[in-house]
Amino acid sequence: MRDYVTIRWTKSSWRINVPLLDDDTHGTGLAEAAQIHLPRLQLPQLNDTLAQLPALHLTP
Repeated sequence: MRDYVTIRWTKSSWRINVPLLDDDTHGTGLAEAAQIHLPRLQLPQLNDTLAQLPALHLTP
């Protein structure tokens, strides 16, 4: 999966968008979530890769 993420601007590469937010209190900054766009044909491979990862325990 590494090649799909690190290859730049090819038909099979992923696009990752992190929106900029403007807040009167905190100024301009990155959103907490990113949008990942990838070719539909890669979804089964991504699913298999994620299934092999150990469970992640995230704390706020």
